[in-house]
Amino acid sequence: LEGVHHLVQLEGREGPAGPVEVPVGRITAITASPRAAGRFDLVVDGVPVARLSIQGIERLGLRIGLEIDERMAAAIGQEATVSRGYDRAMAMLAARGRASGELRRLLVRKGESPEVVDQVIQRLTIAGFLDDASFARQFARWKGTGAGLSRRRIEQELGRRGVDRQVAAEAIAETFAEENVDEQA
Repeated sequence: LEGVHHLVQLEGREGPAGPVEVPVGRITAITASPRAAGRFDLVVDGVPVARLSIQGIERLGLRIGLEIDERMAAAIGQEATVSRGYDRAMAMLAARGRASGELRRLLVRKGESPEVVDQVIQRLTIAGFLDDASFARQFARWKGTGAGLSRRRIEQELGRRGVDRQVAAEAIAETFAEENVDEQA
């Protein structure tokens, strides 16, 4: 039961998200997580201690029977902490598209450390799930053609969402040209 409580904490459901701490010991099991699709629970000396992605398991070279020393425990804890932040960010992106700056603010507000958030943003960008230019084009198309907002107002809204000014300006110009938006109307 202690391990189950620990895993609930890993999911960030109890208070602010802190670093995942992994004890030294021997890996006794790596099992598919019944609570998180695509994630695996790492069991050390019979106690579930961390939830990881298959990529994290491979990156760290984890296997059943492996002795975990303090250095490896710290690396597993860091990987589990980033994995938790990544999952939280994916849930936020599934709800609606977001710019990296907005996602960064939300993750920090939820208790993720800025260092972890940097890694999460980097992984999401590499995977293609986070693209400020694409977000800005979609937002400009939606607000420019659907809501009829001006170029300046869209730039302000994108800025509030953490999109770089140059990226926003290019996206708006491109979208307004493609959609033949007449700002005089």
